[in-house]
Parts: sequence; structure tokens; C-alpha cells
Amino acid sequence: ARRDAQRAEQEARRQEQARSRQMLLDAFAATLASADGNGIKHALTHFRADWEAARPAAHDPVDPLEMRANDLQRQAHRRLDELRRDTRRSRLELLAQRAALAERVEAAALAGGPIEKVAAEAQLAWNALPPLPADIDCLLLQRFGAAGGVTRADLASGQETREALLLDLEIALGLPSPERCATARRERQVERLQKRFDGSSAQGFEPEALLARCYATAAPPDAAFDRRIEAIVRLLAEQAVAESGNSAQRKHA
Repeated sequence: ARRDAQRAEQEARRQEQARSRQMLLDAFAATLASADGNGIKHALTHFRADWEAARPAAHDPVDPLEMRANDLQRQAHRRLDELRRDTRRSRLELLAQRAALAERVEAAALAGGPIEKVAAEAQLAWNALPPLPADIDCLLLQRFGAAGGVTRADLASGQETREALLLDLEIALGLPSPERCATARRERQVERLQKRFDGSSAQGFEPEALLARCYATAAPPDAAFDRRIEAIVRLLAEQAVAESGNSAQRKHA
């Protein structure tokens, strides 16, 4: 009778522990379905601690609850990666949106007609966009402010400048450049090396800074430019995930 009582007590404890663990899983799953990035990070940290405390001393790795916990943690990491990727892509797309507004005013100015209405509509759209970091916003604002007085010579000069910036971006990110740019790319690489040997700052070669300068440069619309920029934006968005992982490793170390 004493052994039966002990077995019943142990089984009751196991069932209570299983219910507690299931409640932890349900609460964590609900958070993943509705929380933002900060909420998910907070919930993941607390879930790991609570789950470790609730785990039996001798647990089976193929326990369905344990497998569910591992799956939810993987989901949390995937969701955080998606949010980081989307956040950076949204910020980079803001550059394109502001540049497009400047381009609209530039096109109206080159058409030779009245541009007041176009400029006013573009200004309203500009004001409605979310803010960017002050230094980047200032660059794009300079282009937008000068858009009404742009000339074809300005755009031709800007196209050359933008082409050089694109090459710097593709070099910095390890992306290929069009075959027609092979000679110019080699020259840009030599120039970059010389600046490093001279002790020049590498800050101007930061990819996001280069991308902002590309968008802040007035130039004619160019489908090839857009395709190259899309490859750059896609890679920068993916790098946001890798950078976060490296930061987490450094913090853990």
C-alpha cells in the first residue's frame, strides 16, 4: 500500500509538472503570434529560464513537450530574423521613395512647364514619409531642394558620379559589376587601396552611406541602375540578420 501511494504521488507530480510545462508552451506560442521584435526577445529570454527550471532532472530528449519547446524557440529566432531583415529593407526603401520624389520634380523641371503643383504634391508626400537618420535625410533633402532647378548637364554629371558610387558599393559588398564596368571597377579598387594606405578614413565606404549618396545624386532614370540597387538592398537586408547573430555571439562571449 505504501509503494502504491508513492507511485500515485509521483504520477501526480509528473502530471502537474507536465501541465505547468504545457502552460509555458501555450503562453510562449501566444506571444510569438502577436508580439513585436522586442516582445519576442523578452519572451524568449524568460521562456528559456522558465523552461529550464520546469524541466525534469531526467528528461527524455524525444519528449513531445521538449520537442515543442525547441520548435517554438526556432520559430522565435526565425521571426526575429525576418523582423530585422524587414526593418533594414524598409529603411533602405525609404531612400528610394525620397529619391523618387526628387526625380519627379526633376522631370517636371526638365519638361519646361510649370512645376509648382508637382513640387507641392511631392513636398506633401515627402513630409508624410517616416524620418531617416539626420545625416542621411540631409543628403536627400539637398537633392530634393535643388530638383526644381536641375539641368540636363547636372543629370549627366550625376550619372557619372552615381556610377562610381555603385562600383564602390559592389566592391564593398563583394557583388559583381556589369562587364562593361570591368576596367572602371579595377581602377576604383586601386583607388580604395591607395586611400587605405594613406590612412584615409573608411567611413565613406560604409555600404549604407554609399547607398544614401547614390540616391542623393540627381541622375536620369535608369533601369539597369535599379536592378543593381535591388541586388544591393537585398544583400544589405540579409546582412542585418548576420550582424545581429555576430553581435549576440560577442555578447555571449
